[in-house]
Formats: sequence, structure tokens, C-alpha cells
Amino acid sequence: MDLWEKLEEIIPVGENSELADGVRKKAAETSGDEHSMQHMALCRFYQDEADKRLLLSPLLRHIAKRHLREAIRTARYNPDPLSERAVMLQKRGDLFEAVKQFEKVIPAHRVWIETFKDPDGSRKQQLCIDLARAGVLCNVLGKFSDGLYYNMEAIKEFRQLPAETRSRQTVLEDGILSGTMRALLAQFRYEDALFFVELALKDEMFWAYQSAVRIELRAQQKVLPELVARTKGYEFPKEGLKLWAVLMEEVQRCTSSDEAREVKRKIMDRIERHEAAQQVQDLENAIVALLRKNYGGPVLGQARQAVAPAPPPPADLSAITDPKQREDFEKINHAIEKLRENSETRAANIMEGIERMNEVMRALNEAAVEHIHQKASALYWVPVTGVKHSFRSATIRFPDVV
Repeated sequence: MDLWEKLEEIIPVGENSELADGVRKKAAETSGDEHSMQHMALCRFYQDEADKRLLLSPLLRHIAKRHLREAIRTARYNPDPLSERAVMLQKRGDLFEAVKQFEKVIPAHRVWIETFKDPDGSRKQQLCIDLARAGVLCNVLGKFSDGLYYNMEAIKEFRQLPAETRSRQTVLEDGILSGTMRALLAQFRYEDALFFVELALKDEMFWAYQSAVRIELRAQQKVLPELVARTKGYEFPKEGLKLWAVLMEEVQRCTSSDEAREVKRKIMDRIERHEAAQQVQDLENAIVALLRKNYGGPVLGQARQAVAPAPPPPADLSAITDPKQREDFEKINHAIEKLRENSETRAANIMEGIERMNEVMRALNEAAVEHIHQKASALYWVPVTGVKHSFRSATIRFPDVV
């Protein structure tokens, strides 16, 4: 018996001392999963005592961790020790390690159910809780695809629970629904989100109590159809998708929660200061300025209104007495008048053509400017109008299941 075991026997735990002694003796007589279960019971016992006895809390929590390590070491099928450790890591803020633990816990739950069955549904209920917890953590870490997977698996397992159990676990169900919506909206899958909301609310008439999550889902049901219509056919620019992938990789490379928070802060600062869009806007402004400088004015100068010059006074032919000579001069004057009229008509036609060409070029220029605006806007605009943010920042509570 080492020092900690002796200390555990003499440390005061009030009226539950005999109960703890009985569990310790039973743990010493067993092995494998039964041995692991006894140590899990002692772990939870000392955690509860630590919450009650603040003065002895550090000592009692250390003893609880010793029993948890022993439970993990001796477990063959029992997933509870790994689940407890994942929850501890989550409470401590070590979210990356917590996700890794849940990745081990969930298959262990399934193996237990397959091996030992689950007549009362308690193991499947714990599986739902751990799936939902994993979904929450993935959403917080920006792994929305994984978060959606875990929440959808939680929904599938939850529907297989007995009706009586489901009716008692409304908080768990609301948490799963909220986590699923958050993952869908974060990936801009609005059509899928609308389908999911309608499916989730289809049987809500049988619920006497409308929780805050269900009220929020009903509000989303009213907003999402318009959002789906407005964003139909929208696709992220390829460069934007590449940038998003790089940012997600940068976050997921972090080895601690503090490092991830720092990366998130930098990204959000750039977004809030619009630095990400500023480069696109600068290029847009430069192209528009160039178009308006080179093609914004008339092609051949401003068309001037054609003003006919005053016709010269008719030639005085009174001094010419020869009829034939006079007829010749009259023909010459008539030809000159015709040439003048033709010149005026041709000049008016040329001016009209120039004006029409200028109008066409101005229209093409404005169309080019509008096209540049649309292309630039597509790079820094994301269609999230009308989406409420409560799903993005929702915190989800889960009941403790022993």
C-alpha cells in the first residue's frame, strides 16, 4: 500500500466513509471491466466530495484522478473512463485533446453495446451525449464538417432511444438540434438547413413545452426560405475557398487552446478591419478609374451641333444681256447651291453617327464597370443576410449521466 492509498483511507469523507471502503475492497477483489467500474465509482465519489469540501478539494481531486487513471488502465470494454477524461479535458479548456478522446470514446460505446447489448438504453443515451459533446467541440474549433457528422449521428442514436427516455432528455435533444443547425449555417448550407428545420419541427405539435431552441428554429424556418432564394446558385470564388482552407489549416495546426484563440483573434481582426477586402477594393477602383479615363469620354470628341453657314447672296446677273451666257451662269449657281446643301447633309449625318458611337461606348463602359463591381463584390461578399447569430454562439448544456 503506497502513501496515497493510506492517505485515502484516513482522509475524512463523513458518513460515506464506509461506502467508499466497501467499493475499494470490491475493486481489490475484481479485475478487468468490473475493476474499472469500481474505480470509476470511486472517481465520481471523490469528485463529489471535492465539490462539497472546498478546503480538501485539491487533495480529493487528485485522488479522483488516480482512480480515473486506474479505471482507464484496466478497462477492456468500459468506455466510461475515457468519457470522463474527455469531459475533464473539455472543462480544463484543452479542447483539441478532448476531441481526440471523444474520437476514442464513441467507438468504445458502440463496441460495448454490440458486445453486452443495452436493454435499458442507458449506454445508448450516454453515446448520444458524447456524440453531441464531440459535435459542440468540433463546431467551436471550426471543424464544421466533423461537427455536423457527430450531431447527425447523435440524432440517429437519439431516435432509437425509448420514447420515455426521449421525453426526459429534452435538453439533450435541443443541444443536438442546435449543434446541427450551427454546423449547417457555418458552412452556408442554407437549403439543407431549411430541410432540417422543417423535419425537426414536423412533430412539434406533440410538445407541450416550447424550449428556446425550438422557438429559435421556428424563427429560422421563416427566414431561411428567402435566404435560400436569394443565394440560389451562389458559389464561392475558387480563390476564396482556397483562402478559407488555408485559414482552417492554420487553426487546426494549433497545439493548444491559447494558440488557437490567438490565431482566431488575428483572423477576426483582419475581417473586422476589412483588410481582407481592401486589396480587392483597391484593384477594383484602379480598373474602374482606368476604364473611365480611357473610355468614359466621347470617342471623337464631343459631337457639336451642325450649324449651316449662311448661304452667300445670289450672283447679280443683271449685267449679262446674252441669254445663253446668262443661262450658263444660272446653271453654275444652281450646282453650287446643290453642293452646299449636300455638304450640310453629309456633315449632319457624320455628327449623328459620332453621337451614336459615343452613346454605344458609354453604355459598354458602364457595363464593364458594373461587371467589375460584381466580380469584386463576389470575392469579399458572403451571403449571410437574415441569419440570426444565436446558433453561432450557442452554448449547450448536457445532463450528467452516471
